[in-house]
Amino acid sequence: MGMTIAEKILAAHAGTDSVTPGQYVWCKVDATSGHRLPELEKFGVDRVWDKDKVFMVDDHQAPPPTIAAANKVKNLRRLIKKYDISNYFEYGRGGILHQVLQKTACMRRANWSRSVTPIQQPAAYSTPV
Repeated sequence: MGMTIAEKILAAHAGTDSVTPGQYVWCKVDATSGHRLPELEKFGVDRVWDKDKVFMVDDHQAPPPTIAAANKVKNLRRLIKKYDISNYFEYGRGGILHQVLQKTACMRRANWSRSVTPIQQPAAYSTPV
């Protein structure tokens, strides 16, 4: 049986012909996101691995409902500057994280589509796989 689309993408980004379920691989990633910049600073991390591939979106408490939440946003902005992150979307700019990442990172960096073999779309689905 052939690989799934996820396995094809992982194999292409790991620089190997195939991957199997349960296998650990080192991959080149197109982009990453999260809400854990304060932890990086606590661990003494001086810089992020690629400032243009890190996406930060302030979407969980927007606008901040409390002073404590507003202070977290203030600290996040400080860390965005410290780590020189290129892709920071404050609330009201672009939507929620999963939407922003899909619209910007994945669409802009769609190079993976050239490195995997397309799979046939089942008739039951209305969108391309």
